[in-house]
Amino acid sequence: MFEHFVQPLMVPATLGVPTPGASCFIVRNGEGTLFVITAAHVPLGKHAYANWSNWPSTIAVVKPNREATSISLFFELPGGLRHPAFRYMLLDGSEPQTEDSQLADVIALRLPENALDVLGVPATSVISLPQERTDIHRIGQLVTGFGFPNSLPNWPQHPPSSISGRLLGEGRGLYTAALESVPGYSGGPVFTATGDLVGMIMGRNGVAKIASDRIISNVVNSLTLAR
Repeated sequence: MFEHFVQPLMVPATLGVPTPGASCFIVRNGEGTLFVITAAHVPLGKHAYANWSNWPSTIAVVKPNREATSISLFFELPGGLRHPAFRYMLLDGSEPQTEDSQLADVIALRLPENALDVLGVPATSVISLPQERTDIHRIGQLVTGFGFPNSLPNWPQHPPSSISGRLLGEGRGLYTAALESVPGYSGGPVFTATGDLVGMIMGRNGVAKIASDRIISNVVNSLTLAR
């Protein structure tokens, strides 16, 4: 029912090395601005730190016809300097920022209004973020996540795969859930049975870890941009 909200995402191959695919989704904040949401570890394939020189220059959203549209992750500046074109938060809000500062596992890449046409994404596949969090999702509630497992042949598969299970716990802006997440689901959205956004799949370590809708809104509305 909600599978149209998830999009396949990949990092362009470097030096001919294949890069596993992942997932993302597009949101619109209260001001009407569009953002691509995915896990911060997706571009790097590991925990994300603020050493921007180690990051790839682009990510790419893959259309149903398998055509990939690249999106720049950085503003490239003279002297080899680069500033992130995405919004992010430091893990635990640690300051001051250094190259060793770890990012919370959510990034929000701002898109121009015509991006939906360029990416081949219909407006009905955009999630509107509530301006205020009006509902705390209940532990034990059934939720469903969507994504593109990269272990399956002919990635990305259409329609996307889904996994369902119950929320097990919440703490510090994260949920745990009984979802059988596998590589490729990272960055995918999680919904309640009524279509409310619960959060974004980060990965799995015994149980699935989900960045909450509150964390996503905080990143989207953060001023940590082009620092």
